Amino acid sequence: VATDGREYAFVDVASGTRQSGRVDDELLWRTARIDLAPSEAVALLLGTPPIAGGAVVRRARRFADGRVEAVLAAAEGGELVVAWDAAGELRRAERTDARGTRWRAEYADVRDVDGRPFAHEIDLAFPRVDATARIRFRSVELDPALSPEVFVLQRAPR
Repeated sequence: VATDGREYAFVDVASGTRQSGRVDDELLWRTARIDLAPSEAVALLLGTPPIAGGAVVRRARRFADGRVEAVLAAAEGGELVVAWDAAGELRRAERTDARGTRWRAEYADVRDVDGRPFAHEIDLAFPRVDATARIRFRSVELDPALSPEVFVLQRAPR
């Protein structure tokens, strides 16, 4: 899947068929059975849990070892749990709704990138479809200038 935020292109590798259209919150579910809106996926990969406007802190707890966990009531229902380690680095985020856990993200290998901490390892779980994904960044550049062609999916030559 490639997108510029407005339009997307998707190539089914098994069949070779190509789809395209407007981006919507169900795009990743339709194309890959990933229970995330595209904006949620980007937020999780950047280590910024998607906290919607109107979210309210239900409870927060500081543990003896310095970890902090906050449970937010999501404006659209359900909860978002966010946990930080004693150094203030994001370690976990989990989104639930009336049907249970939608997704869970665990962050590790936090390194400095341009003066900002960035997790180079992210483990994602999608319990509803019993799926997991492991993301490992080898190198990271934040806010680079990118050509619009980067967001266009090209079909591999046969």
